[in-house]
Amino acid sequence: MAIPLALARPSLRLSARSHPLFVLLAVCIVLLSPGWQIAPALPPPTSVGPLPTKPAGPLSARLSALQAGRPLSLPTTGPGSLLRAESGDPIVYIYTQATDAAMLAALAQAGAQTIHISGRYRVITAAVALRRLQAVAALPGVIAVQEALAPGMRGQSEGMGDSRIALAQALQQSPCPSGAIVSDGDVQLRAAEARTRYGLDGSGVIVGVLSGSYNVSRSASIRAEQDIASGDLPGINNPCGYSTPIQVVAESRINAGRDEGRAMMQIVHDIAPGAALAFANASDGLYAYADNIRRLRSEARADIIVDDYYYPEEPFFQDGPINTAIREVTQDGAIYVTSGGNIHIEDPKGHAIGSYEAPAYRPTACPTLKEPNGLPIVPGDDCHDFDPGTGTDARLTMTLPVSGVVALNTQWSEPWYGVATDLDIYLVDQNDTILGQSISGLGPAPFEFIGYKNTNAGAQKLALIVARVSGGAPRFKITFGSAAINAPTISQLAYVNVTSDDLFGPTITDHALSADAITVGAALYSDSKHPAAFSSYGPATVYWSPVELTRAAPPLPAPQIRLKPDILATSGVRTTFFGRGALDRPPCVASDPANSVCRFFGTSASAPHVAGVLALVKQRANQLDLALDQGQAKELLARTAQKVRAIPEARGAGLADALAAVAAVDELAVQPHTGLPPLVMPNVVGLSEQQAREQLLRAGVAAAQIIPNYQDRAKLGELFDQTPAFRVVSSLPAPGAALSADQLVVLGVRGPEPPRP
Repeated sequence: MAIPLALARPSLRLSARSHPLFVLLAVCIVLLSPGWQIAPALPPPTSVGPLPTKPAGPLSARLSALQAGRPLSLPTTGPGSLLRAESGDPIVYIYTQATDAAMLAALAQAGAQTIHISGRYRVITAAVALRRLQAVAALPGVIAVQEALAPGMRGQSEGMGDSRIALAQALQQSPCPSGAIVSDGDVQLRAAEARTRYGLDGSGVIVGVLSGSYNVSRSASIRAEQDIASGDLPGINNPCGYSTPIQVVAESRINAGRDEGRAMMQIVHDIAPGAALAFANASDGLYAYADNIRRLRSEARADIIVDDYYYPEEPFFQDGPINTAIREVTQDGAIYVTSGGNIHIEDPKGHAIGSYEAPAYRPTACPTLKEPNGLPIVPGDDCHDFDPGTGTDARLTMTLPVSGVVALNTQWSEPWYGVATDLDIYLVDQNDTILGQSISGLGPAPFEFIGYKNTNAGAQKLALIVARVSGGAPRFKITFGSAAINAPTISQLAYVNVTSDDLFGPTITDHALSADAITVGAALYSDSKHPAAFSSYGPATVYWSPVELTRAAPPLPAPQIRLKPDILATSGVRTTFFGRGALDRPPCVASDPANSVCRFFGTSASAPHVAGVLALVKQRANQLDLALDQGQAKELLARTAQKVRAIPEARGAGLADALAAVAAVDELAVQPHTGLPPLVMPNVVGLSEQQAREQLLRAGVAAAQIIPNYQDRAKLGELFDQTPAFRVVSSLPAPGAALSADQLVVLGVRGPEPPRP
C-alpha cells in the first residue's frame, strides 16, 4: 500500500497530534511494506519543549521560510543552493494531478513561468516569484510545491578564467588533430596510440554530452567560436577538417552552468576528434535532465552519452527518474557513461568518513535543542541512537575545519511516492544551538538536506541529530562531502572506528549507482597507479523497483548491490578555459602567468575521457560490422583496463586503456569462429566479488552472464561470521567445469549484515 500522491504533501505531519485517519494510513503502510520496522515505544523525553512547527498546505517548509525571510540552511550558491532563474526567482517543482492545457494556463495566470513539463511524473518545473508562490500553491490540482536545489557537478565547484595567454602559447604549434590544448589523458589512456595504430579518429560515431551549459557563461573569456577556430572543438572553422557543427539539442533555459559541457566536449574531441558532438543541458531541473537524456538519443541519435551533473534529491536506495531514462536509452542501443562523484573523505587515520548508513532507525530520547533566538524545542517524538553499542547517543559528532563545507544529504529506504516516515535533521554546535535544519515533512521523496560552511576562526565541533516525527524505522544514509573538491570538509566523525553493522564510507549515490551506466572514477593525470583521493566509491545497495510512475514502486525481490565505479580515467587535464592551475589553486587567469594553465579536475573530466575512448572502440566495431552494446562496452573496458593499486571498491576494473580496448574489438570479431579453446570455470572462491568478476572476464565470461547471489546468515551459518562482506564463498558451476559460450555463472557472495531496508 502507498500514500496516494494527493496525500503526500510535504507539509503533512503525521504524529499523535495529527488526524487519526492519517495516523491509521501511515501505520498500515509501514506494517504492509516488506522490510520496514515499527520502532518500540519510548517514554516521553526528559527535556521539555515544543515540537517544531511545520507549515500547512502544499508549499514546502523551505519555500515558506523563504517567503518569511527565515534562514534556509542551504548554501547561498553552488550545489544544494536554491536553483534560480536569471531573474532571481526560485525554480520549483509543482506536483499536479494533471499536466494538461488547463493546468498550464492556470499556472501561467498565477505567475508560474514553465520551464519543463513531465507528463510521466506529473511535475511541472517553473520559475515563480516569491509573491506568487501562495497563489500557485492554492490552485486546484496542485498537490505540492517544492524548491528545486541546484545540481552538483563532478568537477570543480567554481572556477574558470581568462586563459588567453596559455591558449596563445599553444597556438604557436600545430593544433591538429585535436586542437591547441590537448588533454593529458590522450597519452595516459593510450588513445593517441590507438588512433595511430588502427587509423581511428571516432568518425561515424555521435557522442552526446549532458552538463550545465555549452556557450552561455558570461565569465568565460574563451567562447565556443574561439575553441572551434583553435581546433579544440569541431565546427565549420575548425582548421583540422572536422567541420561538423556541434548539435545543441537543449541549451540551458535558465542560463545556468559555466560552460562545463564545452570543457567536457574538448576532452572527447581530444580523444576522438572525428566524432560528431551533441549537447543537452542538465541544469534546468531533475525532470528536464531525464528527458534531455532521451532527446540526445531520439533527436541527436547519439551512440554514446556522457554526463557529469547530479541532483541532491536523486534517490540513494532506488533507481530514480534519471536512472530510468538511462535504462531506456541503453535498451535502445546507446552506450551511457556517467561520472562517479568527488565526495570520498578520509580522516587522518585513513578511515573512510564520506557517509554514515544505519541498517535501521534506532530510537532514543531526543535532547532539547535551542533555536538561534534561544527558544527551546524538542526536534521529534524520538531521535536516532548513533551509538551502535549498549550506550545511547542522539548526536553524531564531527569536526569541520576553518572554511570547511559540509553537505548533509540524508535519505531513507522508502520508495518515492510512498514515503511513510517523517525524519528531520538538525545540525547543532556544542551547546545544542541549531545551526541548520531540514524539516520537510512527508513528501514525494524521502529526503532532507542541509548545507553549512564554517566561517569561524577555528575548527568547529558539530553534531548531527536525526529526529523522527512519525512512521517506521527504515534504513537510512547520510553523505557529508560537498561538491567543492578543492574546499575542506569534515575531518573527524564519531563511531567510525567502532565495529558494528553501521556502514561508513561509500559515497556512490544518485544515478552514478545505475546498473545501466558505466560509472567512471578519477585518477590524476600525474598518477596512473592510484585513484584520486576525492574519487567516490561504493558499493551502493538498491532495495526498491525504479521510480517509473507517480505511485510507490514495490520492493525488489532481493537487494541489489551495485559495485561502482566500473572504470577509472584521467582527471586534472588541460582545457582552453575551464579549471585551475592545480587542485589547491584558484581558477586560472591570464593576469597571473604562473596560473594561466587551466586544469579540469574531478570525475567530470574523467567521464568524457571514457566516452572518447568508446568512440574509438565503437568506430572499430563499425569497421568490423559488429554491434557494440552497453554490456559489451563495459566488458571490454573491464577486461583491458590498466592495473591500479587500490581496494576493488575504489578502483573498479582499473584505468581505461584505449589501445587494449580497441584491440579487444578484433577479438570479438573472431570469437564466433570454431577452434577456440573451451572456457573453463576458474576458482574464484575466497576472492572479493570485484576480483572474481575481473577473473571471469579475463577467462572469457561475458559480464551479463555473471550473476551474484548474496547470502545471509541464515544460508551461511557460522561461515557468515568467518567471511568478510562481499567475499565469494561458492560458485556454480564449480571450479574446473567446462563453460558454454552463453552459460550463466552464479557467484555465492557473503552479503552485508543485515541485508534489509
